[in-house]
Amino acid sequence: MEQQQTLIKEIPEQLPVLTGKVEYLEKILGNSEGEDFSTLILDQVNTLCQKNNVQLKEIPEKHVFNGPNLIVETLDINLQGGFSDQLRLVSELEKSQAKARLRSLRLQLITNPTTGERKLQSTLFLQSIKLISNNSIP
Repeated sequence: MEQQQTLIKEIPEQLPVLTGKVEYLEKILGNSEGEDFSTLILDQVNTLCQKNNVQLKEIPEKHVFNGPNLIVETLDINLQGGFSDQLRLVSELEKSQAKARLRSLRLQLITNPTTGERKLQSTLFLQSIKLISNNSIP
């Protein structure tokens, strides 16, 4: 009983520390607070593509994994354009307050067999992790 009373008295002092830890985890994980991140991130990527003269090659499909206390959503976005233009886009995406985090980037050179034209294609792997509180689990 005395231990429980001691723990209860310490709760108000621990609250700011715990809140800070939650904010830190959400920042690292890219928690999107229940919003559909694919729509938000595609709007942002589309704007960055127009700004940096890069083409969005296809509308990406969202992949969802439901874990015990989290939901992981992943998008793979294919872009074509100049090397420096694509790197500028990636840099701006990483610096922004996006609802998803860039987890991986793959670059490859594509050659058109008929014309011999070479283009740089990149695939961005964006991920959003939503933490689910125990209260919201049915």
